[in-house]
Amino acid sequence: MKRVLQSEWIHYLLVFVFFLLILFWMPISGDDWNNYLVGSKGLHHMIGQAIGMYFDWEGRFVSRLLINFLTYYKFLFNFITAGLLVLGIYLMVHFRKSSYRSCLFLFAFGTILFLDNPLFTQSILWVAGSITYLFPSILILWYFYYYYHHFREKMSFSKWQFVLFGCFSFCIPMFVENLAFAFVFLNFLLLIYEKIFYHRWNRFLIFNFVLSLFGAMLMFFSPGSAKRIVVEGAQDIGIFTQFWQNIPFFVAYTFSNNIFLVFLMIVSAVAISCSVFAKRNVRYLAISFFLLGPVLLFRNIFQLEFVFNSFWVLFFVFYLLLIFSYYRNQHDILFLLSILFLIGLSSNMIMMFTPAISSRTSLFWVICASTGNLLILDDLVLPKMKKIVYDIGCGIILITCSFFLIAYYNLNLFSKFLDESIKKELKEEQPVISIYQSPSYLSWGLLPTGEYHTRTFKEYYGISLSQELVFKESVWKYFVFFDLEETKRLK
Repeated sequence: MKRVLQSEWIHYLLVFVFFLLILFWMPISGDDWNNYLVGSKGLHHMIGQAIGMYFDWEGRFVSRLLINFLTYYKFLFNFITAGLLVLGIYLMVHFRKSSYRSCLFLFAFGTILFLDNPLFTQSILWVAGSITYLFPSILILWYFYYYYHHFREKMSFSKWQFVLFGCFSFCIPMFVENLAFAFVFLNFLLLIYEKIFYHRWNRFLIFNFVLSLFGAMLMFFSPGSAKRIVVEGAQDIGIFTQFWQNIPFFVAYTFSNNIFLVFLMIVSAVAISCSVFAKRNVRYLAISFFLLGPVLLFRNIFQLEFVFNSFWVLFFVFYLLLIFSYYRNQHDILFLLSILFLIGLSSNMIMMFTPAISSRTSLFWVICASTGNLLILDDLVLPKMKKIVYDIGCGIILITCSFFLIAYYNLNLFSKFLDESIKKELKEEQPVISIYQSPSYLSWGLLPTGEYHTRTFKEYYGISLSQELVFKESVWKYFVFFDLEETKRLK
């Protein structure tokens, strides 16, 4: 037993090192150029700027404060983010007792590795994006895990638990709007759950719910949030019109863009279909629907938007009905699946009423839905196919990790070359500064675009605002290898 546990912790240590290396190799980019400059002016300015943003642009006070601090001290961000990613994978694996944790570990790790490219680069590698979306996603998942394993059915709570979780409940909603809604909704669902099944109002959950609702209201109704709505023109479109216009984005960010999640859903749906449908013809029809539908419509190859969107909605509804039908008499796992799907989906649904819906707003949904599917796989698939799943999974994960390490090591080499090139041209007092472009699939925002990013990029690198930037190509072989010599020859 000790040997198994040691082996498991070695896996998590290796994952920690893997993400830590990638994060250290990832340069500062996009909005983080300005966030770094804010942090460089000291703690007093970091706090002042966060307060100013609360009144001028956004209500996300907690995430803004962390962004200002951790962008400047990025080495701390690297360790914290790698640790949170490991924690997230651990939670996904350990929600219920399982004899197949080695396989679940591969699936949980794969959930992060195979995120949609914009989602991975913007919510894992980009400092501001990671703090805004990844940090609260993992913390909310941990909160639910802690409730499930330690607070459920509990009648009394210590003062330190009230203080600690009260602070937690107040701060989490002030990271970002869609996760604030999901967290308040989670506390509400847990309250109702305890009232229905244990016939009591849990004062600990009431306390957390009130504080989370208060924190969310402070963010939603901040002066900065009101000004941002005006600037983005959200008030010019009715909420139902906005909802209708966002349906294609919702479908893409919830389903069709998240290939690995859809794969988990298909496997789960097929496994449940084999157990639910006694008639062979009905079973084959259901399996065909789940297998062939996504293949034919995955990227809307027929360019029929209504058919495309309708299929994914039907796919998901049928999928949920199968889950409920199979687990309706298994209270424990049905409770977990219901909460995970409801809070995850709520974080996406609420964004349909705003123009700010994007791929990164779906991160929490992907994590929650993947966790739910791992519970189903652990129950129905892994007992029958543990060895083949583990062997194939190990091979795929090792190849993918090798690709990531090579790619981001080379991105680090490119970043050093870019820094040296800019410093050299600044020293030579060149009127035009050469900026080399890196592949967009490896990073987000490394190329300054637009007036704001161009200005903050120049300030970050010490380039005069009057100096012109000229963009040049860099040479990459086989998508992951940066060719320094060939790039220099392009001069």
